[in-house]
Amino acid sequence: MFKFDMLTKKVDEFSSKSLLDAVRAGKLDKVGAWLGRGGDPNTVDEKGESILFMAAAKGFDGIAQKIAAAGGNINFTDRYGATPLFVAATKGHTSVVALLLAQPGIDINTQTVEGNTPVFMASWLGHVAVVDLLIDANADLTKFDSMAATPLHIATEYGHENIVGLLLEAGASPNQPNRDGRTPVFMAAWHGHTGIVKRFIRAEADINKCDDTNRTPLFMAACHGHDEIVALLIQANADINKCNQDESTPMLISAEKGREEAVKLFIAAHADINKVDKNGYSPIFMAVLNNHANIVHLLIEADADIYKPNNVGKTPLMVAMERNHEAICAMLLEAGTRDRKSLLQAVVDGNFELASKLLAKGVDPNVVNDETGESVLFSAVSKGFEGMVSQLVAAGADVDKTDASGRTAIYVAASKGHANIAQMLLRGDYNQSDAEGRSPLFMAALNGHKTIVELLLLVRAEKNKVNNVGDSPMHAAVSSGHLNIVKMLVDAEATFSVTNLAGKTPLDIASEKHHQTIVTLLTDAAAADRLRLIKAATDGDVALMALLLGKATSPNLLNDDGDSVLFVATTKGHQTIVQKLIAAGADVNFVNKAGRSSLLVASQIGHRPIVVLLIRAKAEIAHTDTNGHSAIYEASAHGHDAVVGMLITCGADIDATTMDGVSPLFIAATRGHTAVVNLLLAMGAAPDVHDQNECTPLFLAASKGYAPIVDLFVQAGADFGLCNKVGITPLYIARKRGHRAVVKILHDADSKLLQDVRDEDIVVSSNVLGRGGQGVVYKGKWHHQDVAVKTVLNTDGLDSLRKEIETMRRCNSPYIIKMIAVLEQKLDEPKLVLEYMNSGDLRSYLDKKRTHAPVDVEFSKLELAWAIANGVLDLHEQNILHRDLKASNVLLSTTNYIKIADFGISRDLGTETLTMGIGTSYWIAPEVFDGHYGFPADIYSLGVILTELDTLQAPYANLNLKFMTILDQVRSGKLRPEVSPECDEWYADLANWCLQHKPEDRPTAAQVLGVLEKQMRAVYPEC
Repeated sequence: MFKFDMLTKKVDEFSSKSLLDAVRAGKLDKVGAWLGRGGDPNTVDEKGESILFMAAAKGFDGIAQKIAAAGGNINFTDRYGATPLFVAATKGHTSVVALLLAQPGIDINTQTVEGNTPVFMASWLGHVAVVDLLIDANADLTKFDSMAATPLHIATEYGHENIVGLLLEAGASPNQPNRDGRTPVFMAAWHGHTGIVKRFIRAEADINKCDDTNRTPLFMAACHGHDEIVALLIQANADINKCNQDESTPMLISAEKGREEAVKLFIAAHADINKVDKNGYSPIFMAVLNNHANIVHLLIEADADIYKPNNVGKTPLMVAMERNHEAICAMLLEAGTRDRKSLLQAVVDGNFELASKLLAKGVDPNVVNDETGESVLFSAVSKGFEGMVSQLVAAGADVDKTDASGRTAIYVAASKGHANIAQMLLRGDYNQSDAEGRSPLFMAALNGHKTIVELLLLVRAEKNKVNNVGDSPMHAAVSSGHLNIVKMLVDAEATFSVTNLAGKTPLDIASEKHHQTIVTLLTDAAAADRLRLIKAATDGDVALMALLLGKATSPNLLNDDGDSVLFVATTKGHQTIVQKLIAAGADVNFVNKAGRSSLLVASQIGHRPIVVLLIRAKAEIAHTDTNGHSAIYEASAHGHDAVVGMLITCGADIDATTMDGVSPLFIAATRGHTAVVNLLLAMGAAPDVHDQNECTPLFLAASKGYAPIVDLFVQAGADFGLCNKVGITPLYIARKRGHRAVVKILHDADSKLLQDVRDEDIVVSSNVLGRGGQGVVYKGKWHHQDVAVKTVLNTDGLDSLRKEIETMRRCNSPYIIKMIAVLEQKLDEPKLVLEYMNSGDLRSYLDKKRTHAPVDVEFSKLELAWAIANGVLDLHEQNILHRDLKASNVLLSTTNYIKIADFGISRDLGTETLTMGIGTSYWIAPEVFDGHYGFPADIYSLGVILTELDTLQAPYANLNLKFMTILDQVRSGKLRPEVSPECDEWYADLANWCLQHKPEDRPTAAQVLGVLEKQMRAVYPEC
């Protein structure tokens, strides 16, 4: 069986090979024989091609017929997708094609791997009969290849006009684009197939359809020089100005390629001969660039724009010159000359149509007449040709171009009264003057052209611009007597105050020419401006001030009070106004009726920037008003230290005094201006000057309680011991007015360290000032100064005196008697040298007041309470108890004021022996009788003194009680001193507060002072 199969296989192989050989050789009879013997009609060769495919390819129609009849596959495809029909159509084997088409089931539209169909291939290769057969067999004419080309595309490309005709008759679309957007008509125009183009035109193909780069069939025909096709397409109404993606037109590409005939055709068809591409190249530009002289000539004759530059600013002439295209250069130059002359003549003649044509062509609208030097615009304006002017301006004419006399077009329009033309020319410089300095507004005003004046004022022309002899438009209008224009200029805020080179104002000219109405108008306007200038200075209206000064309004006008506008602006602090007035020439040294200058008032209000402006403008720094007040005085008086510093830097006299002898330092100290005082002292101002009452600045500062200023004077070395006319020192007045901080400063400055004083330096008289159980006080002299010298009667009093010395060392207070020195050369008889209080003790003073006896010095109840309370506070702040506070231990002086004395039994609060050595019983607090007490005990004693100050009597003097009874009732809280019924409520409340039975219910010394200080400030409110 195996051997049989092998034999059969060999027989089949032999049969197939024989059949293939027969087909290849075209042996019809052998093919028939082998097929009759059972040969396979679908046998394929080594390339994979069937015997039917092979027969079709070779055109063996008889063999093909036998194979098909034997069952050969009529739709067989090779590896490229080609069928027997496809290969027969490609080869043009009409009979084979016909035979195959007759076979039932034949697929006539099978496409190869490249998308080609039988009809596509036949159309490509020009097999007309095959195409005709396939069309009759209803071949699909819309199928396209890999490039989206249809049979009509390929037939057109290769110029097979007959096939194109067949395809068109069969309904093939002439508008179907391929992959690049190219239609069959596009392909025909490109490749120059004139007959085919005609067929497409007859078939009403879309002759304007563009490819993907926006090229039309007409563009392609023009580009490739197919002039006949260009003519056909133009005749068929193709879009002659259609641009490609580079914005190039068929006309432009023809000019670029040198297609002379095409250019003629486009010119004849009225194509846009000036249309430019994306680089700004026009057809004539491209012709020049490529040296196509004939085309340049054609375009010039067609009135092409020979002036238009490309995108980089180069004109055709420039390119021709760069490339040495001499013939073209000559043509362009000649054409330009001809055009310019034509434009000049058209303007002169008023030929608007010709001028418009030339301008549209690109002729320079700034052509100048060589004989007159006038531009075409100038000529048109002179003749009043509004339409012509409009055309020239629209074409870019230079409206600022001047003639030989410097006149511009708008100048001429203004001079001649051409209002509409003037309005057209406003885009230019409407302030340009001629050689004589006359502006368009000047000429309009001079010649009475109201409408033009109004127009120029509306656009803010320079209304005050003067000519070479200083005349303004206002001068011109006044000189010519044009009242309406003068009024218009006045309303527009034009200046009427400026003088010309002859020294004449418009008002002067009006008067000379007897233009009385204008004189009245200008006079009234000047009066109104004066009021406006004063108001601007008052209100700080910078815009109005600038306007009025710009009109040359005088910056030295006065108001009704005789104050200059500069003075008024300075008074109001209007810095910008002041600056503008100074710049305009205001007199910075003008003074008003009170002799006050602007610098004085600027210094007074402390406006440093204005002061700087005035000084820079040479304001007189040393000037004084009728009261002798200088700038530095005013600045000092009002506390403007920055201004004071500026004035000193600029040379102001810091010690200059007023008519009353008051210096800047004096007034600053008097008014409490610490910074100014500090500055003046630092700059060397004399600290000890005095006024008519011989009061120094230190004295007045002390009297008003200006502690920082007092301290500055002390630090500057001022003599704080100087008295005024009535012998009062700064320290005394400060004490009297209750200025505790000032008193401390002056007291500390006056205090001297204990000195090594020899016994022989102290002269002790026999005059006994006071005597106690253990000591005595004598009057003495030390360095010509009265002193009190306290010593002991015996050794029992040594401890007490030493304690008093120690207490006084620790508490250096202005309200406690001052210790001058301690003499301890004799240890058993030390001496305490104290300041001398020449008016005795408080108890004696009160007795004299009660009996109306004369006293050495007057003190108010409030003064005395204030001084004593201050002394108690200073002791308590040093942790010291007085313990013997009573009226007789308060000493008075005409020079040293009020002081607490006698510290013989004073103690530290923490001392355990507080129960020892207590003072006079009526001033003793209730708790003292129990042997223990603190600061409240001194407050109670202070309260007792307060009742004495009110009643002028010693405690309990009006009670008929025994001593011990009084003490018992005080101890039990049933009795205490009282104030008089007439006593002020606040004073009674304070005394009662201090006399509270329980120590914890009494105020501190600081609280007592707080109550008293309110009353002191009520008495001296200016402090």
